[in-house]
Amino acid sequence: MTPLVIERPKLNDRELIKNLIKVVLVDTWTKNGLGHLTEEIEEEIQMKWSFLEQDFDSKGIDRTFLIAKMDGQVVGTIEHGKANATIAACGDAYLSSLKEVGTVFIHPDFQGKGIGKALLEAMVRMLRDKGEVKYCLDSGYKTAQKIWNHLLGTPKYILKDYWGPGLDHFVWEVEIKI
Repeated sequence: MTPLVIERPKLNDRELIKNLIKVVLVDTWTKNGLGHLTEEIEEEIQMKWSFLEQDFDSKGIDRTFLIAKMDGQVVGTIEHGKANATIAACGDAYLSSLKEVGTVFIHPDFQGKGIGKALLEAMVRMLRDKGEVKYCLDSGYKTAQKIWNHLLGTPKYILKDYWGPGLDHFVWEVEIKI
């Protein structure tokens, strides 16, 4: 097995990335007890694909993706762009003005191997190099919330029952260490 490579996506990676996004979202929604919401899953897939297209169309200005590859296979993604509507729902104008780190997707066969952490570290280095001092990140998936709590600490906002009874949404404001 070759080492992990983290890089900007190339046009010939597009279909591999789109496939990864679909596989991860179906798996994640299923693991979180939401696999039956096929219409909502498809909407999220389409939204994430549109983020990828924004990256390609703007050459990484409006949205910036990084991908993780092993043996030529795209095994992970991370993206940076405008904060989403859920973050805006917190009612914090400053938080909403920050760029969001999102679309952190790791292929189910490669989860738990440090790939997400490596992608986050690479993204934070890139943001620091661009002069960014903070970013925000959000998650409504219980499985992901555990990971983000471990890596980022307590979220700034917990939107109670945002997705239904017992289905909270977490939002972090993260300072980039110099």
